[in-house]
Amino acid sequence: MKPSAYKRFMSVVIPVDSGCWIWTGYTDKDGYGSFKEESVPEPAHRVMYRHIFGDIPEVMIVRHSCHNPPCVNPEHLEVGTHEDNMRDMVEAGRQSHQTSPPGENNGNANLTEDQVVLIRHLYDNKMMNQYELSAVYKVSQGCISHIVRRLSWKHVKEE
Repeated sequence: MKPSAYKRFMSVVIPVDSGCWIWTGYTDKDGYGSFKEESVPEPAHRVMYRHIFGDIPEVMIVRHSCHNPPCVNPEHLEVGTHEDNMRDMVEAGRQSHQTSPPGENNGNANLTEDQVVLIRHLYDNKMMNQYELSAVYKVSQGCISHIVRRLSWKHVKEE
C-alpha cells in the first residue's frame, strides 16, 4: 500500500482497550470495513492483512480471531479456509439455533456481544455519539440507544 493510501486508511481507525482497531469508515451490512485503494473497494481487514503479511492465497479468507468485523488489527487477523471460519463460528457459539436465544446467538442479531461491549465503552467514554455508532455498526440510533441504556443486550456484562 502506498504511504498516502496507508495514511488515509489509518485516519479512520480507532484503537480501543480490547486491542481491536476499529474501522470507522464505510462498512457493509455485516459491519466489515471497505477501503478503496485503487478503483475497486475491498474489505478493509483484507487490505490490512495484505499490507502487513503479503498476498492472500486465492482459496483462503482472512479471519478475525477477535470475531469483531470492523477490526483491522493485524494481530487479530489470520488466513484460513471457509471451513476454518465456520468451525470458529461453531466453537465460539455464534451459529444460529432453532429457538431464539438472546444476543449474538439469535439468528436475527446484527451485532456480537463484543461489539455491544465496545459500543457501550465508546459511548460511555464519550469517544463516539449514538449517531456515529449507528453509522459504524449499520443499526439504527434507537438500537444504539437501547444498548447504551442497557435496555437490550442486558445479559452482556462489561469487564
